[in-house]
Amino acid sequence: MPSKSREEASTSSRNDILKLIGVLTMTIDHVGYFFLAGNLELTARLIGRLAFPLFAYHIAVGYRYTSNLKKYVVRLSGLAIVSQLVYALIFPPQLNIAFTLLGGLLLIYAYEENIWSGVLLILVLPLVVKVEYSYFGLLLPLVFYRLQGIKQFIAYLICLTSLLYRVTASSLLVQSASTLALPVIWFDWQRWLPRVRLPKYFFYVFYPGHLGIIFLITNYF
Repeated sequence: MPSKSREEASTSSRNDILKLIGVLTMTIDHVGYFFLAGNLELTARLIGRLAFPLFAYHIAVGYRYTSNLKKYVVRLSGLAIVSQLVYALIFPPQLNIAFTLLGGLLLIYAYEENIWSGVLLILVLPLVVKVEYSYFGLLLPLVFYRLQGIKQFIAYLICLTSLLYRVTASSLLVQSASTLALPVIWFDWQRWLPRVRLPKYFFYVFYPGHLGIIFLITNYF
């Protein structure tokens, strides 16, 4: 029993380290987008490409280990709705990233219940609502949930090419930096870093909170 507790604590610490890296790279990305220019902005945006895959990975982990999927869906839906109130003020008209993650979570569930309902959801959803990262964003949690190793890498690249229809060549080049998230996910962080424990609702507070700070700075300072 003690060994199981240590293993669970180690896994939880690793996941929180990845979550912290995701939050940090997302913040760098948004700072670059709103406050920097030239090469500094490009560098920040490249670093920021790591954020979404890390969050997509956590959706897969969350689905696998949650004790109550309905409550998980409700929490993520609440985050998406609350964040949209601020997100709509500072970004172009589209749904925020929490909606993409929610769609990815529902896609895993649909796939697990019936593979064809999952296929139907992934085909229809981006046509009905404009979610950030489109097919790439919706499929990535499922890729992390179902695949490992080289299969995961190949599927990741296939998903990434789904952005071709809506981005320029230069934008796709920037997006390709997101593949660097894979070694970050695979790395054995808990061997080299002290254990990290984040509050359960850390991201649920941080995401809309940092959007609000950006809104205040860009409009009033």
